[in-house]
Amino acid sequence: MELVKPQKGTSWPSLIADIELVGKEHARPFPLDKESSIRPAISSRVKFNHPDRVYVANKEEKDGLLAIWVYRES
Repeated sequence: MELVKPQKGTSWPSLIADIELVGKEHARPFPLDKESSIRPAISSRVKFNHPDRVYVANKEEKDGLLAIWVYRES
């Protein structure tokens, strides 16, 4: 699986909000060096725009890829 990175015209909050399916099995990998951007994006902009959703970000290795894995909990 490839790391999630914003393309021109997208942002970290929009990439996080694109995770629609609930469950850890639908987690997407974000770059480790962007952890300081990912976590605040979840707790501020994503939470503001989608108050009904809960996202979780964990630093872990899956499928040989060490990354910040973000998934929607509810």
